[in-house]
Amino acid sequence: MEVIESSEVTDIRQSEAWSKYLEMYGWQSAVTSGLTNIEMQKTLFGKIAKIQRPKFLTQNDLAEIDAVCKKEKILLVKLEPELTQNLDILKNADYFQSFFPLLPPSTIYIDLQKSENQLWEALSHTAKSSIKASKKASSHVHFYANPPEDKLKMFYKIEKETGTTKKFHVQNFADLKRKAQVFGEHAHIAEIRNSNNTSVAANFYLCHEGVVYHIHGGTSNSGRVERVGYGYHLMWQSILYFKNLGFKALDLEGKDDGRFPRFTKNWESFSFFKERFAGQNVQFPPPYIKLFTGTLKILAKIYNPLPL
Repeated sequence: MEVIESSEVTDIRQSEAWSKYLEMYGWQSAVTSGLTNIEMQKTLFGKIAKIQRPKFLTQNDLAEIDAVCKKEKILLVKLEPELTQNLDILKNADYFQSFFPLLPPSTIYIDLQKSENQLWEALSHTAKSSIKASKKASSHVHFYANPPEDKLKMFYKIEKETGTTKKFHVQNFADLKRKAQVFGEHAHIAEIRNSNNTSVAANFYLCHEGVVYHIHGGTSNSGRVERVGYGYHLMWQSILYFKNLGFKALDLEGKDDGRFPRFTKNWESFSFFKERFAGQNVQFPPPYIKLFTGTLKILAKIYNPLPL
């Protein structure tokens, strides 16, 4: 049983707010009659496009996407399908599989429609012990909808410190601020402070059509040294917070995926953390590409697969 049926919601990457966010990176949007967002960007070689998690696409939808791409002189379009997409329709329309996703190809959904007791009982022993330890250490969690700049800076400091320690890329503060601006009251920061009232961990969430997306998160070095389990406590309180606000599901936004070992390299530790919350594992179809120029089509025959 799916936590959220694909027909019920539109993915956040298909929202108007997400398109506005992408404008800061030079992306322009076109919207089909079926309300599929096509994001387009100029490069040194020409225009490219991406379509991320659209609702189920029919042959008519794909024909309209072709028309837009030809009108805009698009070189290629990368499509990342939603869960129920008929892949044969894509293949029959000259799309071929890509081995380089742009979005996390697998994730975990937490069903917020379950009771608090059901959610608690499903947690792993590690998660329960960590939450209890954090509570015993007198930590306290705070939430901020439409977070002000001082809270964004607090969060970014923790996220940047985490990225430096764990050796992963963190986008600049302007990126975080842009997301918060365009999503407004649908952006939330969750912060946990220790007994000294020091911020030790924080998460950044965006919400769209009944689903909460865990976009960014981090724990400070001092919070890790304490080894109290702040991250587990923060996530548990986030689950309860969004459940009480009436949201249906929490998308933990990514876990390791054996189909794409290079893309999900070094994701084991945070995948282990997310799996302790006993959500539903979700594996999306692989991305697909369609080429619109003869040159690229010739290269695709010579170099199979193309590194796209």
